[in-house]
Amino acid sequence: MDAVLRLELPTPYPVGTVNAWWLDGPEPVLIDTGVPTRANLEILEAALAVHGRSLGDVRRILLTHDHADHAGAASAVARRSGAPVHMHARGRLGPRWKPEEIQALARFLLRCGMPADVLAGAGEALRRDARYADADPVVPEPLWGGEILDSPLGPLTVLATPGHSHDHLSYLAIDAGLLFCGDTLLPYITPNPILHLDPDAGFRRVPSLLQHLESLRTLAALPVRRAHPGHGPDLLDVAGRVAHDLAFVQARQGVFLAAIRRGADTPWSLAQAVFGDQDPTGRFLAVSETVAYLDLLERDAGLDVRWEADPIRVGRT
Repeated sequence: MDAVLRLELPTPYPVGTVNAWWLDGPEPVLIDTGVPTRANLEILEAALAVHGRSLGDVRRILLTHDHADHAGAASAVARRSGAPVHMHARGRLGPRWKPEEIQALARFLLRCGMPADVLAGAGEALRRDARYADADPVVPEPLWGGEILDSPLGPLTVLATPGHSHDHLSYLAIDAGLLFCGDTLLPYITPNPILHLDPDAGFRRVPSLLQHLESLRTLAALPVRRAHPGHGPDLLDVAGRVAHDLAFVQARQGVFLAAIRRGADTPWSLAQAVFGDQDPTGRFLAVSETVAYLDLLERDAGLDVRWEADPIRVGRT
């Protein structure tokens, strides 16, 4: 069996399949787990059985971030194997949204200019996603970044790479020259910098895109020969992919600025101008990305964003 096995798992999301990574050896490690469905666990078991392995063999479960397509099945795998689950201390297994977090998010989206009926549809989509959360999660062991863990590939350095999610981690196997980068770096798309209101800081908005850009620069500087992403095939040129994503962000800034100059003056109207109409989940993601770019434009282009206004107002440059 190869030292690293890619396990491609189905998801109910538009992104398609998700990758879990099996690091084989006397003490196997599983990085990410897929959604918490019986079908997903059966596919995991069948893929491992081909190689004479089972989920019961895993000795450590590592998560890149707490989104359901990556972390949803972690508790179920942990119960089958007895293996501990490691994730960022700010991540969460189980139900993704607490009631007070949903309320804070709803208030913020309304202040972005999202119409109440559109917000109701987005909220329903988020509630539907709750079915992909384990109702009886295990208690994970917290990581912050900077830790060094044992693995079949040798020492595995934990890297904090927030941006796509506030709790995102990547894992560097320095001896093997391999990077497990989750959704921070992907082969076909640029990750969405998801809107996050920090419940531990009075629901302060986290500047997700600014964090993501810093994470990209961290990855570009690593001495790796191959990156294993959360979706799609391996990346053989990490620095080149980072350069591509940075160029994309620069170009997307120009798209947002052009829409603002045409008159879009709230995050919602700006999201509509740039992304057009979307399904309920897509509308949330569009506003999420718009807010993230407003942080960047405020910093780099002198854009006047009146964050405390209701609705939030965007001034022209």
